[in-house]
Amino acid sequence: MRKLCVVLLFALAVAPLRADDPSLPGIERIEIPHLPSPPAKERLLKWVIRSLTKPIGKKTLFVTIPYVTLDPNSGWSEGLMPVWVVQGSQQNVEHIVAPSLTYNNVFKLTGTLRHFFYPRTKTSVVTVLSRSQRINGQATLQFEDHTLVDGRLFLLAGGGRIIDGANRFFGFGPNTRKSDESAYSVKETRLTLGAGWDLTKYLQAAIFQRYRDVNIDAGNDPDILDTLDRYPLLFGLDPTIVSATIASLSYDTRDSPTTPTRGMFGQLFTEQAGSDVFNTDTEFQRYGAQWRFYLPHGGAPHVTAFRAAFDIAYGRRLPFYEQAQVGGF
Repeated sequence: MRKLCVVLLFALAVAPLRADDPSLPGIERIEIPHLPSPPAKERLLKWVIRSLTKPIGKKTLFVTIPYVTLDPNSGWSEGLMPVWVVQGSQQNVEHIVAPSLTYNNVFKLTGTLRHFFYPRTKTSVVTVLSRSQRINGQATLQFEDHTLVDGRLFLLAGGGRIIDGANRFFGFGPNTRKSDESAYSVKETRLTLGAGWDLTKYLQAAIFQRYRDVNIDAGNDPDILDTLDRYPLLFGLDPTIVSATIASLSYDTRDSPTTPTRGMFGQLFTEQAGSDVFNTDTEFQRYGAQWRFYLPHGGAPHVTAFRAAFDIAYGRRLPFYEQAQVGGF
């Protein structure tokens, strides 16, 4: 699935607020870090940010964000996303509440509620509830804790239900064409459990178990043939259960695993799918690597993130939606 998203003025994984951070709520004037731009542009940027932000009390900042996305599979979505950022007792971000209401020609009105809870610097609970007038929906919960056993033990648990009606399949390999396009919807229940142990200060070994119960349905574009009809012999079109065990080795120098502002994260992993416990009918192997780098600049609130990834999967019973897709997810 190839997506191009344009989201104005908001990153949910930005730097945690600090005592010396000029964007802390409760301060009458929000100072903008110096930008190497002409004075007129600098004044305009300050005016835009002040117009969109409003401190509420000493620990809450309210931001009104125009929400605009462009997805080649579903077109434009426009709406608003009001955001409440609440500072905790340790002068870090404790809550981010980000509901949104958007409109799309395919899925019509979509209401979404996002809640990011950081009870501690290295602990997060993320809840997303979303429903569209047509097809799409999501109810997911994810918990991460990097504080156990003096910070050496890491736990992750998450899952939920997702309905996504904007998927495309073009076939396999580099020779696929635009004319090979087909459309399908996905309805799935997913669950992930994992634990990791710090071997050294920066090196971590981890093991995860993931579960997917996937149902493929017809697409939602009358001008594009359904994947069910165009590729009827494709493995994975029937209801499928995927149960996979993942082992990974990670190198992590980030200042925070949940809201990083600097550092690097690298990971090598291997995955084996196929289990009699869940009576699955899939069997495949996957190998991969990923790299992320966070570069702070222009003051604490500004962070640029870089990412690279490699993924290869093969097996006798490998669902088409489990294979690597150009452009990511």
